[in-house]
Amino acid sequence: MHWLQLVRSFGSTATKAQPTVGTVFSLSKTFRQSDVQQFVALTGDSNPIHVTDVPYLKEQIFVNGAFLNGVIAGIIGTNFPGFVVTAQNFRFPNRCHLEKEVHFSVTVEELRKIITVSYESKQNGIVVFEGQARLFAAHRSTSRLVLLPQPFNMDNRRKSLAIFMFLIIAVLVRTATCGKYSRFRQADVQRKAANDVPCTCAIYLTGQFNRFNRTEQPKGNPGIQLELMQHFPCTTSGNKQCANKCLDSIVKHLPNSQNVICATIDRDCFRERAYLFYQNCAPRWVNSNLSAGKEYCCQNDKPMRCNLMAELIRQSLRENNTTSTSSDEQNVSDR
Repeated sequence: MHWLQLVRSFGSTATKAQPTVGTVFSLSKTFRQSDVQQFVALTGDSNPIHVTDVPYLKEQIFVNGAFLNGVIAGIIGTNFPGFVVTAQNFRFPNRCHLEKEVHFSVTVEELRKIITVSYESKQNGIVVFEGQARLFAAHRSTSRLVLLPQPFNMDNRRKSLAIFMFLIIAVLVRTATCGKYSRFRQADVQRKAANDVPCTCAIYLTGQFNRFNRTEQPKGNPGIQLELMQHFPCTTSGNKQCANKCLDSIVKHLPNSQNVICATIDRDCFRERAYLFYQNCAPRWVNSNLSAGKEYCCQNDKPMRCNLMAELIRQSLRENNTTSTSSDEQNVSDR
């Protein structure tokens, strides 16, 4: 005789250890010319910086960034079966050369309904690819019935009957109450979604906000804005973590910050300082009171030396005063 036993599984992960925060998945790979040629044949990316037939140029070519991202996607797909990548934020700080080993690693940062992982690829200890990704389960854990050969007795029959009756009662209760409470559940979901803002960073100049009124929101476009795709607790400690993370991320953009800010703010500015703002949980900008101390001068969407701009302003004021004086003298003579 046989009896039915309910076994819960999720693809092939039933025997795998579940990842926890801090778990690292890694592998090493050496890219060769033949690998890049196969990738080029598959994608059609025939950019000469990745593939060439000239012998003395082969040492200068480097691996496609999408190829590196594909290896990371393979690590994620292997260790998180059934999950799909919903968002990515990555960069390529250095080139990845052929015939040299590359070490790939994926680290679990958060385990929620949406899983957050960070990843990096290093070659000779130098980061060539890094970023973050958010994963979402495309399929829930499925239940299946498996036949196991065990003796059938009355106790097993009672257990099966009890489970069957419990499932029927649960279905009836859900059917009777879903309409009554659906609007409340929908409101909860909308409220949660409104407060589920990831840590976001921005740079505003002093002419765009009131330093003495922290509740007033800054005006205009931020000079720099970054969404870190990472959630922190909706507490004072979580806000501080978000601000520190923003500071670490914004520092990377400081060398070219003047060009970016002047092209973004859509106005001229003179000797304005840049301040770091952040959003965490709520869609409101919070002034961190952190400033690099540098003064920005922009004219016609381009950076300008503040001393030169000050001289142009003084010259314009002198011309205006001269024009005004001449106009007054002309009016007096006409009288």
